[in-house]
Amino acid sequence: MALGRIAVNTDTGKTIAAVGGIPVVLAAIAAQTTAHTRHASIQGQGCRALAYLTRNADNQRAIAAAEGIPVLLAAMTACRDALVLEYSCTALANLAANTNNIKVFAAVGGICVVLAAMTAHGGHARVQKQDCRALANFAATVDIITAIVAEGGIPVVHHRAAIQRTREMHS
Repeated sequence: MALGRIAVNTDTGKTIAAVGGIPVVLAAIAAQTTAHTRHASIQGQGCRALAYLTRNADNQRAIAAAEGIPVLLAAMTACRDALVLEYSCTALANLAANTNNIKVFAAVGGICVVLAAMTAHGGHARVQKQDCRALANFAATVDIITAIVAEGGIPVVHHRAAIQRTREMHS
């Protein structure tokens, strides 16, 4: 999926959205999420495209309106590939700039999915960084913070931060 590379440019990202590319990318990710034989590279590149597309506020609204948050979370649940997780969380973190998206993220179980990704990929620094970024960006309300705490997020984040500090000290 070349859109993952093309969407890097903000102007190109606007064009992709203008010509109907967002539903196409979401459909490709969703198809791989439910496919009998999954192709992590297709999901990863689709999530990468969304990560870049979500840098634009209009695209954030369009992605959310097209059910992008549940699609990203389903991809994270179905595929444990590090690139899928990294780019999904990057897109989610960017989507948190819109307060309506924060409510959707919490309502569809996003906190549990992100925490599970953190736990499953403790050895992948970029996944950890984007997972933490997504949680931090979505933690914009007391309700979300309370939900993160209730789901056991504090020990998970603390443990991952300690592992990262140890790695940095030994590198």
